[in-house]
Amino acid sequence: CYSWLFDIVRGSVYCDHEDELVALWQKMEADPRIEIVRTKNRFNPPLFNGYRDIMMNVAVDVDTPTGKISHLCELQVHLTAIKKSEPMHKSHAVYEFFRS
Repeated sequence: CYSWLFDIVRGSVYCDHEDELVALWQKMEADPRIEIVRTKNRFNPPLFNGYRDIMMNVAVDVDTPTGKISHLCELQVHLTAIKKSEPMHKSHAVYEFFRS
């Protein structure tokens, strides 16, 4: 059972090349402790401001003293070169302006 709240825990992964994005995806799919719940591929098409990334909601199995629970998290997957150029283009400021 999941709620509609997806990003209480958010993490970022930076990949230098596209093949690293693919390898990350394959490893996550193969891990029995992780379920990919939702994916937004914002490489194609990019956001209105040109920014590109992948946003994933993943359920991660966590062992607790009372048993196993599934914790829902958001994982943002970035290409390093695009993320490094963000301050120059002020893409996050533009995103925040139009989002609010």
